[in-house]
Amino acid sequence: MGSFTWLSSHDNFSRASSVSRKHSINHGLEAWRVAENPHRPHGIRYCFTLHDESNQRLLGYDNAHAVSGRKRASASRKPEWDHRHEAEAVHFYPFVGAEQLPVDFWNDVERLVRVSERSTK
Repeated sequence: MGSFTWLSSHDNFSRASSVSRKHSINHGLEAWRVAENPHRPHGIRYCFTLHDESNQRLLGYDNAHAVSGRKRASASRKPEWDHRHEAEAVHFYPFVGAEQLPVDFWNDVERLVRVSERSTK
């Protein structure tokens, strides 16, 4: 189905360049159109990552595997595929659309950079 990128939309390219120049971090943004299915009803498979200078993942947004969802009224858990990794934690990501995904990712990147800057002062 082919890959595509959102780097040129929403000024994400300049955000990426600015963050990468000021801090020793690397990022990867990949997305592919896939057939819609129960795990990816929006028809997009994606992996957005942020790594530090030692290649340790600081942040990741993806839908490559299922994670346990929130508890429902019953004792069972619904597997969710859209999620984000931050440090060792994994959280459900409420995917609302292809346009919002990179915006949310870069907002989290900028939040982590601000936290890091405050902790080094």
